[in-house]
Amino acid sequence: MLDKLFLQLLNMSFTGGIVILFVLAVRLLLKKAPKIYSYVLWSVVLFRLICPFSFESALSLLPTKANPIAQDIVYMMQPQVDTGIFAIDNAVNGSLPPASPATSINPLQIWLFIGSLVWRAGMAVLLLYSFIALLRLKRRLQGAVYFRGNIYLSDNIETAFVIGIFRPKIYLPANLKEKEQEYILLHEQTHIRRFDHIIKIISFLALCIHWFNPLVWLAFLLSARDMEMACDEAVIKKLGYEVKKDYSSSLLTLATGRAIVGGTPLAFGEGDTKSRVKNVLSYKKPAVWLAVAAILVVAVVVAGLMANPREAVAPGYENRAELGASAGIEGLWGSRTQYIGDNSAVWRVIRELSFPDNLQYREFALYTAKPPYGLEIKFKTEAEGGNYHSGILPEIFKEWPFNRNAILIFSLIENVDHITFTLDDGQNPYTLDYTRDWAEDFLGGGSLFARSETKEGFVELHGEIMKRITDEMEEQTKHYPLDTRQMNLTFFVKPDEPAEVIGRTAAEVWLKSLMDAETPAEQRIAAYEITDVSVIAGEPRAGEQWADMKYQYVVRVNYNITTATEDYFAPGDGVSGKGTFQGLFRELSLKAQEAGGFEIVYIGTGGGEQIFAPPSYRVSLTEAELKKTEELARYYFTEEAPYYEGVISIYPASDDDDLYRNQGVEGEYPAGDIIIYKVLTVKDEKDGNPERSISIARKGQDADWEVINQGY
Repeated sequence: MLDKLFLQLLNMSFTGGIVILFVLAVRLLLKKAPKIYSYVLWSVVLFRLICPFSFESALSLLPTKANPIAQDIVYMMQPQVDTGIFAIDNAVNGSLPPASPATSINPLQIWLFIGSLVWRAGMAVLLLYSFIALLRLKRRLQGAVYFRGNIYLSDNIETAFVIGIFRPKIYLPANLKEKEQEYILLHEQTHIRRFDHIIKIISFLALCIHWFNPLVWLAFLLSARDMEMACDEAVIKKLGYEVKKDYSSSLLTLATGRAIVGGTPLAFGEGDTKSRVKNVLSYKKPAVWLAVAAILVVAVVVAGLMANPREAVAPGYENRAELGASAGIEGLWGSRTQYIGDNSAVWRVIRELSFPDNLQYREFALYTAKPPYGLEIKFKTEAEGGNYHSGILPEIFKEWPFNRNAILIFSLIENVDHITFTLDDGQNPYTLDYTRDWAEDFLGGGSLFARSETKEGFVELHGEIMKRITDEMEEQTKHYPLDTRQMNLTFFVKPDEPAEVIGRTAAEVWLKSLMDAETPAEQRIAAYEITDVSVIAGEPRAGEQWADMKYQYVVRVNYNITTATEDYFAPGDGVSGKGTFQGLFRELSLKAQEAGGFEIVYIGTGGGEQIFAPPSYRVSLTEAELKKTEELARYYFTEEAPYYEGVISIYPASDDDDLYRNQGVEGEYPAGDIIIYKVLTVKDEKDGNPERSISIARKGQDADWEVINQGY
């Protein structure tokens, strides 16, 4: 817990430091403007230093990511920060110690623990120093004499100051002349009216928290100076410009010559006296255009620096942080490990898995202090990202990717006892929990880890997992009360129509059914627009006839709707009430009937194609085509991209490799028009990197083969 708190603090201090540099630059632009504008600028620095969260905006002025240090950095094989600035990342990442799988603890964890101890000690020293200084001041004020209101006079102080929070008191030196007393009282009362005495205490607490950051010290001192100058200007503005000379004399008389490092008191004469006198003597009423320009600059800068830059999250995993990028039987089995405490091996297992496209991987956490040992994998999801666990389908349909992945993890990591998947939409995190006993019972008993000892055994186990989940889907659907077959959504198309026509017709039939007057108000729509339709035509699994399949087509529909009533409610889509809603998605499963008829038997949000036999990508190509595509792959890594220095080994990926289903790229090509190879290049071998994938496809039988994708 303390380690996570310290990492969050480091993120806040880094972001705060960037904001301080930005504010320093803007202060130079406002040099001729009244100091109140510079003083207001520091509010965004204080916000960044004490507030652990903010909102996202495309208009953010932050040039870096708000949280460059990941919470799971101590679990990374090679720890890395990601500020978004290459020079900083390169310098920091090169100095971070790599993990050592042979040891029980990551070296970075040790440094993090030591750093958190030093941080707490430094914070305690500053708070103790301030407390002792306050006690000493209180002793000096014991002989103070009440003057009037909240004002006291004392012979034991050299300058005036404000002390207190809810009932602040003003203390003045007893030997002040009447005119000086007037100036100084107005100055201190202005501080109280602006709540400066409270702001300084909060600023000092921020300094105590971020004491290790030199930029925070600079910000504390400069903001205090801007505070005093802004107050000086307010007094001059109220009393008239003719008092500037006398007021400056008062400053010189009561100057402390130094800044007070503490939350209290707020002293009249503290800070850079020379700069304050110079500012007072040169102060004049600003031109209207200058005041307006300064207000606009300050407003834009404060708002822009408060906001975090919006993270671009592509659908699926186009920009995934390695997660699932090289998924496949070989990668999974090659990541097998006995120990949950082996951070790097656990990460390799996780990164080989594939998850629903509407999730963004965040981090994983290990629970290894004592048995039972646990693993938690955390994801971020938007409101509509919860679709996989809502809607009209049984739970097995919504959770099957997690069921599969949990069983695979149990089979690949010997001593993990329980697994949790956490899906956080920022409001109500949703968790799915699994135990080893459940996983082994699901597959009929026996040690899952023992069954994965050989690659052949793991391939067999993987197939059994998919078959068992498919059988469970079919069994639950038979008894599910909201089975969509009761809706009698059937339609006909002309014989021999292409799959695209079948899919488009199915989408029209389904959406029109939602406009029917008999449709319940909470489901009824007034209009719709289909934006995209794609169709997967399935093949039966071994021993199954095409006509006996539960369904033969999966239709993926992207659409917009206008709802009909205020009662409309679709929590899975994050949609309710009357209005127009865009970017919705559904998956329709179609069963072929006689004479060109089709029935919509299921309506869900993904995964329907899993009951189909995997496409036979390799056997769908002739030997000549395989030879030509392999030559093209070798040519790419030797001639087109000579950086890789050639090929050491190359072989076709297995037909169940998840890359074949990569939406928007490989997933757009049918078997016979695409082949994926696993390649180990000379460069990767030298750098200790694993095999990479290269995808070669063509846009039809008469088109040329070309490289469409490559990477880990």
